[in-house]
Amino acid sequence: MTDVVLIHSTGQGDAGWERVVRALGQRGRVAHAVELPSDPELLAAWVPEPEATFLEDTGRNLEAAFDPGWIGQDPIEDDAVAAAFLYHDCDDATRTWALSTRRLFLPLGVYGERIALAPEVPSTYVVAAHDRTIRPEWQRRMARERLSVEPVELPTGHCPNVSRPDRLAELLVEVAERA
Repeated sequence: MTDVVLIHSTGQGDAGWERVVRALGQRGRVAHAVELPSDPELLAAWVPEPEATFLEDTGRNLEAAFDPGWIGQDPIEDDAVAAAFLYHDCDDATRTWALSTRRLFLPLGVYGERIALAPEVPSTYVVAAHDRTIRPEWQRRMARERLSVEPVELPTGHCPNVSRPDRLAELLVEVAERA
């Protein structure tokens, strides 16, 4: 049995993985949701372009990668923005819970570093097919061009851990069993 480590995004703390942890437990897996501090030495959740920093990469690809309505929005402070872009595919009770799990996470030190990928490490990229923040076509491109993998798609918005925790848990078990 393989333990699963779940790392939160820039807008949600480890509490956002609560339902996936429970769903993985029901499937016989031990999951650990890690709460990361905003620290300059942490890895960011973006498939890096080896010749660019995160800031350079997102700056070069801003329009291709992000929904134009998302750019400049603050889902941490603005419930309506979070509901429209992050949790639009959730029922009311799930959305209310998800809003309570938000927290700011900015690993600023990493944003200015170039990070080499390790091609010997097996990778899986999950595309949120109805994402309103990072365009799904951009996610597919990153998976294929930067990780050399065919992405797996889930019919969810930006946060499948919130809207489809059981399906995401199933996918994680499938991936772990292939490894």
